[in-house]
Amino acid sequence: MTFFSRIFNKRKLYSYYYPRNYYYEKILDKYSDGHFYVNLINNLKKINEIETNTEIRLIDNKKLNEIVIKDIIRKYGKPNYKIICEDLFEIKVLFYRQKLAYHKTKLEFHFCKNNLFLYTYTFSYLNLEDKNEIIQILKEKYLEGKSKDIINNYIVDKNKNIILLEDSIDFSIYYSYKNNIALEMILEYIDLKKVKDEGKKKRDKEILYKRL
Repeated sequence: MTFFSRIFNKRKLYSYYYPRNYYYEKILDKYSDGHFYVNLINNLKKINEIETNTEIRLIDNKKLNEIVIKDIIRKYGKPNYKIICEDLFEIKVLFYRQKLAYHKTKLEFHFCKNNLFLYTYTFSYLNLEDKNEIIQILKEKYLEGKSKDIINNYIVDKNKNIILLEDSIDFSIYYSYKNNIALEMILEYIDLKKVKDEGKKKRDKEILYKRL
């Protein structure tokens, strides 16, 4: 039984403007076992940080971990979609589809106990020129245009807020922060569940061994 499937009946799915469709079903699958967050943590451990003197912020006069759901709705309006996992540390994810300049963008805001712990911009179908433009803008904003490899490293500011880029099928920008209690809780939960699952598998094998 997977991370979210164990509590599937407690997981709530809301759509404000769009009917339930294949795209959002894929989103549910993406977060269904919690390994998205684990992979994010592991990726950060493998790469180095690049310091910036520019504060990474989403809302003026608020640190990232101080932002609550009302702040996001006040800034962006009602989400197109949201997921609520009531039995999983009250994790909520709000989804938006917006146009950022001339790019169609998917925005996600992840909350634990009403506090933001991760948000992302995802760009689909970017060509190389578009990707390079976004990377260059990030360098100009946070690194004074310095030639740094921000694809294989992450940016961190004085408040330990971070920016991590992922260039795969889509081009994604992740914003989070160090000493992230929500991510640590999820990681601990996954580790504990793995131990329990391995214990159950061993007990089931012993039962089969005795009875066959």
